[in-house]
Amino acid sequence: MKKTFTGYTHALGRSVVIGMLSSSALAGEVTIDGYSFKPEKITVQAGETVTWTSDASSRHTVVVEDKESRRLQRGSTFSHTFTSPGEYPYRCGVHRSMKGVVVVEGEPKVSAAVQGAVSTVSTSVSVSARPTHAMKSGAPNMADSDEAKIMIVDFMRFEPTEITVEAGTTVVFENHDGSNHIILFDDKVKSQRLRHDAAYSRTFDQPGDYPFICAIHGKRMSGTVHVTP
Repeated sequence: MKKTFTGYTHALGRSVVIGMLSSSALAGEVTIDGYSFKPEKITVQAGETVTWTSDASSRHTVVVEDKESRRLQRGSTFSHTFTSPGEYPYRCGVHRSMKGVVVVEGEPKVSAAVQGAVSTVSTSVSVSARPTHAMKSGAPNMADSDEAKIMIVDFMRFEPTEITVEAGTTVVFENHDGSNHIILFDDKVKSQRLRHDAAYSRTFDQPGDYPFICAIHGKRMSGTVHVTP
């Protein structure tokens, strides 16, 4: 039987132990059908890979564990391997009403060599059985990232409308809507006209709140970038 090998890492202080996980079970399959994931909930074993396949005329992305796929056209696929048990919510980065959940069961099977390396560093270290990333409601906090993303999606709206970043972070605005837009901040900084699939970036060096609107469509398209020290 053909086996699938997946990279596995576990951090111990400043040391990182890298091993291999093995799984002979079939991967999970999710279809993007119109504006929904089918099935919305899927159960797999730790170490298995879930593949999303688009059968939709509209373009979609998959956001899972703080990672986002490229934009998927009809027939395109995106795969992600889940190494730890837990529940992993995911969504479409373009259409926020599209959501699903991957339930991961079982325990990762780390090779004997890796287990020995872990035990020599510390006998008290254990691998968490919970996912390290989960989607949160409200304004996303991107304080640990050098780059954050705000998307202009269908129905002329920003997603998310509010975002919190650290000073020095670059925020990227991507236009996934069919209309043109211009990002205009309260401090008079303005983007170029963004056509479909175009992007605009701004780096925020000073802490504070930076409200913005679309200069074409007015305050019905608005949001705020919160910058912390």
